[in-house]
Amino acid sequence: MFLRFLAVGGVCPADLVAAVPAIAYWKLAALPRYLPAPDIERLVAACPSATPSGARDRAVILLLARLGRAPNPVRGLL
Repeated sequence: MFLRFLAVGGVCPADLVAAVPAIAYWKLAALPRYLPAPDIERLVAACPSATPSGARDRAVILLLARLGRAPNPVRGLL
């Protein structure tokens, strides 16, 4: 929409609007409601606990897994 606005105002060429692909809207695509326990265990095991960022990532993943669908309290920690 912004490129169309710029093209109408003469700021950019009109053919540039057609060069940008549209956003894909897949009707059948959805995020899973939850991750199975083995997937979470693999995700936690992939975090290198020897580094500070790896320990942080591991802690955030564990918090999210245990809090379920409430990531807002965890977001404040990052």
